[in-house]
Amino acid sequence: MAKEMNKKVEEENSMKEKELERTGFDKKSKNALIWNHFDGIPYVKQLRKLELVNSITACLLMARLEILFAENPDYFCKYLTPGSWQSKFEGLSWTDELMISRGQFWTAFDQIGVRYRTKAKYLKAEDIFKGKYYCCYVDTTGFNKTYYFRNDELVDKCIKRLIAESSSSTPDSNLKENSEDLSLGLRK
Repeated sequence: MAKEMNKKVEEENSMKEKELERTGFDKKSKNALIWNHFDGIPYVKQLRKLELVNSITACLLMARLEILFAENPDYFCKYLTPGSWQSKFEGLSWTDELMISRGQFWTAFDQIGVRYRTKAKYLKAEDIFKGKYYCCYVDTTGFNKTYYFRNDELVDKCIKRLIAESSSSTPDSNLKENSEDLSLGLRK
């Protein structure tokens, strides 16, 4: 069984090497090309520790929202899906940018935010965030452009807490602790 697995891994590695040769790039150049050419969205795994962030998609969405709010502190507008008139403006919509479906987007957003179907409902709400990190409303008069807002007080508090937690745990001590646990398990 182990020989079969090793053979399969060798075949896969051989296929990868052939693909690299075919493109004319060495592995390092190909990796640099990919990372410099494509837009990336950071996966901040620590955001998963927040009580409202219950999926990787919500974690990625929150990271992207934070980037957009750093550029636009008060609010920003974005489309959910591209309209026919937007075809030449790739990336204006969430489905273009994140490469996820409408349903996946709203499932993720509903974990971390509150959405209002109209501006009127948004304006009538007493507590627009309802204990969540973000909220949005759809402007039905403006080609269904969606306006996003950040619960600054709550998000800042949560991020400060995550930073404090990550700075108080030292990776080296955790590594040593885990190594000791592993060595104890191997002695048995």
